[in-house]
Amino acid sequence: MDIETKCTGCGKLLTVAAEFAGRSARCPVCNTIYVVPQPPVVEAPAANLPATDSPVAETTVGSPTPPLDSNWFMKTPEGPIYGPVQRIELLRWVRDGRVTHDCQLRPEDKSDWQAADIEFPALRPPTQPQHFQGDSFKPAPAPDYRAMYQLPHRGPLILTLGIMGLVVWCPILSVMAWVMGTNDLREMRAGQRDATGQSLTQAGHVLGLALSMLWIAAAMITVGVIVFVAGFR
Repeated sequence: MDIETKCTGCGKLLTVAAEFAGRSARCPVCNTIYVVPQPPVVEAPAANLPATDSPVAETTVGSPTPPLDSNWFMKTPEGPIYGPVQRIELLRWVRDGRVTHDCQLRPEDKSDWQAADIEFPALRPPTQPQHFQGDSFKPAPAPDYRAMYQLPHRGPLILTLGIMGLVVWCPILSVMAWVMGTNDLREMRAGQRDATGQSLTQAGHVLGLALSMLWIAAAMITVGVIVFVAGFR
């Protein structure tokens, strides 16, 4: 069954095959990208539900709707089973988000479980977005979720600390550049931090490390001289 859609850019009526519902399409007239709407779905009768409840899509088109007073069980992906509850209460669970597509349902008079998204198609997760290019749909590139959750790099800060440790001759700034650079470079290698600032981080790390080693060597020499002098008194 084809879906009649309207381009959000130029308003032209377009006809798209139902298999492309929920995907992104490009208008052949104005090249505007829009989302093809889903086809109409059969909804559960809401005559006996409270006025504040919204209808929920049922399972099979044309099949008889189970009575609202029938009892149902729900099994979560973790294993616990809830019920029996009347179907009207089960509909409220769906509306409240307590039933997900990977839950399983069965009526009290049956022993076979079925996926919740079969009983309620509205629970099915959205399909991967598609882009209309030329005469065919092509999958959109998958987003880089790993980069979305990476920590931002601190390369300019670490390099600044290293330079300031040299300019003001402050061991605290040099040690901070050394320690922060070591931790950030390790997180970059593990993919936990944005690696685009690796060069700045390395420069600040090397500068901080070199100055820290000089301060440690100077401190050791000073302590050695003090001990040596004290031994002659």
